[in-house]
Amino acid sequence: MEMMEYARFALALIFVLGLIAGCSWLGKRLGLAPRTTTGGSAKRLNVVAIQSVDSRRKLVLIRRDNIEHLILLNGERDLLIESGIESREEIETPAQPAGNGLPGLARILQFGGKLPNV
Repeated sequence: MEMMEYARFALALIFVLGLIAGCSWLGKRLGLAPRTTTGGSAKRLNVVAIQSVDSRRKLVLIRRDNIEHLILLNGERDLLIESGIESREEIETPAQPAGNGLPGLARILQFGGKLPNV
């Protein structure tokens, strides 16, 4: 009887591991898996957005050195649709004034009415 319990345990373990592998494969297939990036603060390459066109094609917007590129990914052939798009961060971010960027009154209010020791 003891051997049957070990065999049952082994089959249950194999079944659970198979369920985990199947769920991870399905999640990756449906695009639910998290994107992995390399560590470091100076990232030059970033995936901005991914949009499915149909079951076989995806539009991917990537940013490299603050320039965006729109790519159509297909199983057989990839196509660069548009290149050299200015990053929205550069377009929407106004130029920062010199110093810390806060006018005098806003700077005082930020520190609760007291100027910080500089």
